[in-house]
Amino acid sequence: MASRGQDPIKPPGFLHKFITAAKMNKPFIISPSMSGSFSMSHLMEHPDDISGFIPVAPMATENFKPEDYKKIKTPTLIIYGEEDKKLGVDSYKRLKDLPNSQVHVLPKAKHPCYLDQPDMFHHLVTEFIQRNSNSKD
Repeated sequence: MASRGQDPIKPPGFLHKFITAAKMNKPFIISPSMSGSFSMSHLMEHPDDISGFIPVAPMATENFKPEDYKKIKTPTLIIYGEEDKKLGVDSYKRLKDLPNSQVHVLPKAKHPCYLDQPDMFHHLVTEFIQRNSNSKD
């Protein structure tokens, strides 16, 4: 239970607490748009908690400096829609400094690019997760 005046579902720290409490073993985080307020602080503070990061034109990328991004080694798949000229482009300009990242711009897609190009989006995500999963078999 949170102390009076504290919201337990507020960044930063929420994702780390959730991953720990749920006993997740290095999940992948897919972070579209407003969820960036949670995921970006988590990526910067706890990059070893996750197996991969899939930002989809997230907000809150402006909260960090280029040198902060350059320190993160987490595999990252940056996705945004070709027609998302604001947040998609703005977030990409910052996220491109992640050294272990690749980018895919989905054609004929707006800000929620996963709605305009669901098959392409799911294919990219599935392929990324398969490629970056640490199999223990």
